Amino acid sequence: MPSEGLLETVFNASLALAGILLVFVGFVYTQAQSFPPGTARDITDKFINAAKFGVVPFTVAIVLAGLSFYDLTNTSMSLWNVLQPLFWVELAILFLYGVISVLLYLG
Repeated sequence: MPSEGLLETVFNASLALAGILLVFVGFVYTQAQSFPPGTARDITDKFINAAKFGVVPFTVAIVLAGLSFYDLTNTSMSLWNVLQPLFWVELAILFLYGVISVLLYLG
């Protein structure tokens, strides 16, 4: 079982990533809604799809934060063997979302 400080770091990092993602997704969605009427549907759909795809890493970050909090408050059973790989999965999904959003949808 890792130290409590490491669990707190995972908890804080996952909440921070979720917050940043929520702001970015909101920005992208707002951008899609701000196009003038008559804008081609395929252009606005790119932004809306990029915003929708952002829900995936956001959800993983929230689940990771919840499991980390549970692990911090529950001393009888450790979820570290789940938290550690889930944190790496979260970072990988976040990386892919960033690259895909910028290069394919918004580029």
